[in-house]
Amino acid sequence: MATAWRLIHLRRLSRIAPHCRAAPIRKRVTALDSPVSGIFSSFLTNVSRADVALMSSRISGRSTYRFFSSEVEVERENSDLARLVEIFSKESTSDETKKEIDAIGLPLDHEVIVSVLHNLREKPKAAQRFFYWVLETDGEKLSSKSYNMMLGLLGSKGCVKEFWDLADKMTNAGHLMGRETYIDVLGRFYKRKMLKEAVDLYDFMMSGPNKPPSQDSVFLLKKIAASKDLDMELFSRVIRIFTTDGNHLTKRNFDSVLKSLTGAGKLGECDRILEAMEEGGFVPDMAVYTEVVSGLCKSGKVDEAAQVLDNLEKSGKSADLKLWESLINGLCAANKLDKAIHSFDALVDKKGVENGGSAFEILINGFCRLRGPEDACEFLAKTVKEKQLKPGHSTYKIMIDRLLQKGKLKDAASLLGLMRSDGFPPFIDPFIDYISKHGTGEDAINFLKSMTDKRFPSTSVVLRVFKSLLEEGRHDVAHDLLSISPRYIRSHVDVLELFASLKVMVNVRNVASKSWGLSARLDDVV
Repeated sequence: MATAWRLIHLRRLSRIAPHCRAAPIRKRVTALDSPVSGIFSSFLTNVSRADVALMSSRISGRSTYRFFSSEVEVERENSDLARLVEIFSKESTSDETKKEIDAIGLPLDHEVIVSVLHNLREKPKAAQRFFYWVLETDGEKLSSKSYNMMLGLLGSKGCVKEFWDLADKMTNAGHLMGRETYIDVLGRFYKRKMLKEAVDLYDFMMSGPNKPPSQDSVFLLKKIAASKDLDMELFSRVIRIFTTDGNHLTKRNFDSVLKSLTGAGKLGECDRILEAMEEGGFVPDMAVYTEVVSGLCKSGKVDEAAQVLDNLEKSGKSADLKLWESLINGLCAANKLDKAIHSFDALVDKKGVENGGSAFEILINGFCRLRGPEDACEFLAKTVKEKQLKPGHSTYKIMIDRLLQKGKLKDAASLLGLMRSDGFPPFIDPFIDYISKHGTGEDAINFLKSMTDKRFPSTSVVLRVFKSLLEEGRHDVAHDLLSISPRYIRSHVDVLELFASLKVMVNVRNVASKSWGLSARLDDVV
């Protein structure tokens, strides 16, 4: 047997290299073991160089010459496969199909089945006819790969009924759907907006040993949440499938779904999403409730947002300050000022007036926008008096800026006393800026008196007011203020020097002006 194999190998070498001579062939023969080399040497001695050359020339002149029976066999098998594909590509009766297949006589095996399915991948009906023919004639020859190929083909073409029929048969035959098939078909279902079918497929895989990773459930939840028509039953079903297997929903899962809702412009559904996830065992923290309340308020569903907080309180949980602030901010943004005030009162009752500063600032901002700074100032003074509330320093700054923008200097100055009572330093910069541009001498005196408990503020503050007036070129107002200021201010050396320097500057300007006028007249004469 070994000798025969070496003879075939030798003939192959001679045919692959037609230009070879007897000497190189003998050289190869000598490399064989001694018993075999003797046989070939005797064979070659009877072959002349001329015979070798003639044989080589004949071989080289026939480029289509076949040397191996295996090559012929492969070509024949390919031809049989093509005929098999052709048979199932056309509509035929079972008898006609059987007759044509019998005529081919091609034995079915795993590779043949896979090859035919591959060639019929663009013809799902034809592929299905072939697959079921194999299933009926010799179903044991269908491998897991064959089933998965057929499932992938049906799923990619949207043949849903046929897909599930075959999936059941596959399970009964003891085969499993592969991960690649699952991913491919799931993606196809989603592209066709077939969310129910996608959930069915996820459920099918979760019931078997090859369970999908947890992110697949989140993927489905996100897609359902962002769909045009939110199907809460389908959403809850995915949660049940996921949690039944021992998995737990996390805040990260909730944030992912919330992000999809935001992208789809459906934040108003976040309370329903939270409720469904809570039914699935999700335990939200205050950050989650804050996100929900904020999302509802941004969607204009302020009543639903308030209901979330009410339900939370009724359940025995205590909402934190950020949650209260989020609700108050949302109510103000929705122009529900009365409800915002009511929520602020509830916050103070539950958390104490000492914890209401940040929420009160949010409320004051909303008050200024909706009813004007004058009413907001009145509300602030009333709340401070009745509830003993201590607003933040920034709240006073906001209120003063808004009042001065409206020209309400007297109302703004009234807040300086409250600031002193709460231990805050006076906020004087916007007052000085306002008076330097728009105020009178009387306005300046009233401001200076209101910023201190003493008869008059320090000289340094008065000097700042004088300087700002002079820098704005409002000299008359500066002189009016000087005339009605206390005597110790009028006689203060720094104040005298400031006005003396102003007088010198005025004289210099007058002289320069006169000189320029004289020069101009001389030029006219010349």
